[in-house]
Amino acid sequence: MPRQRIHGERSLVTKPHPTARYADRIQLLRWRRGPDNPTWEARARLQDGTWTRPFSLATTDEVTAALNAVEELTRREQLQASGLPQPTRIPKVIATPVTNTFGDAATTAIDRLTRLRDETLARDGRQKAHKYGQHIRRIRNVLMPAFSEMAVQTISKSYLNDWMRAYRTPKNGRALQNTVGNYNHSFRFVMDVAVERGWLRADDVPSISKKGFEAGVDRPWFTQEEIELLRNHMNDDWIDDAHKGVSAEIKYLLRAYIALGSCTGIRPGLELERIRTSQILFEQAKNASVIRIPIARDQGKYKKSRDVFVYENDVFDVRSVLTQLIDWREKRGSAPNAYLFSRPSDGKVTTFSRPFKLLLNETGLLLDPETQQERVPYSLRHYFATQALLRGLPDYIVAKWMGTSPTMIDKHYNKVKTRMMAGTLSGTMDKIARARAIVRRKNTGVEVESILEDDEYPPDEIVYGSHFEDKPSG
Repeated sequence: MPRQRIHGERSLVTKPHPTARYADRIQLLRWRRGPDNPTWEARARLQDGTWTRPFSLATTDEVTAALNAVEELTRREQLQASGLPQPTRIPKVIATPVTNTFGDAATTAIDRLTRLRDETLARDGRQKAHKYGQHIRRIRNVLMPAFSEMAVQTISKSYLNDWMRAYRTPKNGRALQNTVGNYNHSFRFVMDVAVERGWLRADDVPSISKKGFEAGVDRPWFTQEEIELLRNHMNDDWIDDAHKGVSAEIKYLLRAYIALGSCTGIRPGLELERIRTSQILFEQAKNASVIRIPIARDQGKYKKSRDVFVYENDVFDVRSVLTQLIDWREKRGSAPNAYLFSRPSDGKVTTFSRPFKLLLNETGLLLDPETQQERVPYSLRHYFATQALLRGLPDYIVAKWMGTSPTMIDKHYNKVKTRMMAGTLSGTMDKIARARAIVRRKNTGVEVESILEDDEYPPDEIVYGSHFEDKPSG
């Protein structure tokens, strides 16, 4: 477009400087772009005869513009005399909002968690969807107010841990270790989004350390006698006493659920309830009959597959329980690849927390007398861990079996490991030390029990379970 046309469309006004001395050296310019008077500009002719590019005079008043133009001409002549370059018009830098902030990633993470919550709610019910709602609330109500305006690259591990140490719960108390773990889990959902967008590397994602925070309350568990009480209570009459057909289904499934959970340590929830009937494998291993349950990656908590073997010498005759459950499902038309604990009538997986609590209320076992905590289905996993350790299995084997780490086993079950050493710690298993103690007491004139002679040891006590009572001999 020709320059004259541009000037005509924009109504360029050109005036010489009002002072005669500068009339041929300064030209005032003004563009009419609307009803308001625009800022005055000018261009000046330097001593060598060259004209400068137009420059702003930073005013809409013509008199002030003329004065400013003279000052700018003097400054530019001095620059030329000193051999310095003339200033150029610098384009305005428009500040763009930072897009790699924690708040931006958190918004995407909340959208994802919301979809997961809604999908899980429709598929598995409110209880399974609850955990996603908890993550959403933590991110929205706690993490975003703390980090929303920060770029994810600037959130260092030390900054994150300092914030966690200063954080106070709604009751104005310091967070416990389990709370720290929950916040760290929610934090990772946000940082995963940042990693996907390339804002930082996965290796550079900070985490919140539990060091220095108090441990949470002890986890409730069962004793072997209490599991026996549950087994005896969940007989066929207890199942038949259900008011509706669906209730009878739930009771039948709950009995198998408790049996399998207490004999395998599989995590109640998705890990246990996502087992399909076809995953129950009856196999032979070195002339031994075993039951193997392969846990798939999408079932496990840490997205790792593992093999779980059923321990068959516990309270429940779990082989019979599983065999009867599979036959029971087949007679009701259930598919071989259906979920093991889904109801055959409608194919839905029951949320077992409520019927489990009702069962514990019936048997008076809801409250763990040692921890003073209400028992939940997860207590079956703790029961299995304690029994496995009491049987003398190494930590790393129990950890691999349960899909966790030896560190977690040592941390949460060190009380059980201490009890395993009760005989050694009390000294009652050390016959030499016992004999020496008797001699020392005898020398003091205290009446003591007689010293055991060589080979006079009491026979090992053998206890047989109730299922051996009617077993024919031979």
